[in-house]
Amino acid sequence: MQQPILTPADPAAVKTALSQADTYVQELKTKAGAVSTDGVNAEKQALNAVARHVLLAQRIALDTAIEPLRLLGESLLDLLSHPERIFDPSAQIDADLRRISDEIPAMLDRIGNEVAQEATADLDQARKPAQQTAGSSGRGQ
Repeated sequence: MQQPILTPADPAAVKTALSQADTYVQELKTKAGAVSTDGVNAEKQALNAVARHVLLAQRIALDTAIEPLRLLGESLLDLLSHPERIFDPSAQIDADLRRISDEIPAMLDRIGNEVAQEATADLDQARKPAQQTAGSSGRGQ
């Protein structure tokens, strides 16, 4: 087996290749810095969104869950005001409890939809710069 013949590399070609590689690395650093900044901003937006979503969920829960309980309380007060209804309050109480139970799934769906909608949009916005950088760095190779 013969040894390959080694020839010295052209210094100008090596210098050019190293310069191009350095330029490419600097471009990637700049893009990575931009993505990092975008990531920090996206994290701040996500944290702000979480705080808004917690308040929104609390408001929805109060609006949707407390209202039937308030109505139940009024019903019970009405029974006290009208003693003749006290002997058979079960129908009214059963109807109130059924109404409350029926409204809970809709309330939970509403909370989930309201909270997830903005969070999903924020997440999509945060992903765009990273996807663009990944796409452009893949083309640059």
